[in-house]
Amino acid sequence: MTIAQSLKVRDAELSDLATIQELYVASKAYWGYDDEFMNKFKNQCDITINHIQNYSFKLFSNSEQFIGFYAFAIHEHKPISLSLEKFFIHPNSIGKGIGKIMWQHFVNFAKTIGKYAFTLESDPNAINFYKKMGCVQIGTGESSIIKNRAIPILIYNIDLVK
Repeated sequence: MTIAQSLKVRDAELSDLATIQELYVASKAYWGYDDEFMNKFKNQCDITINHIQNYSFKLFSNSEQFIGFYAFAIHEHKPISLSLEKFFIHPNSIGKGIGKIMWQHFVNFAKTIGKYAFTLESDPNAINFYKKMGCVQIGTGESSIIKNRAIPILIYNIDLVK
């Protein structure tokens, strides 16, 4: 059985909040951020019940554990109306092809709802993954955690990536 065949995908429920938060923090900490950064991250970027109610979350698991999630939003009044809001993988699963599977799942989902481009903000450490998936950087935003830290803003155009 391949990794892709062993993955289960489902919509998040409010009861998943603690598990999502735990994975979110563990995945961010994977990049070696210090305690000060991680404390600010937990305080300013925590996922809440409001997020689960207002974004669509897809959870990925294998037979042993919850291994990743993504969340997206549809903004009907923006030129590019789909945004990938969160994309996080458990540190034990990074580098094993899970990210690529999750990415393709989201791209396929976007196609089914008639969206052929989407935007996202990337952790500076993860930008190479997104570029490898076919994203193009279109700008930068400012970090809410570290002053004067640029956060890459990317676009993915499904029609242009083969």
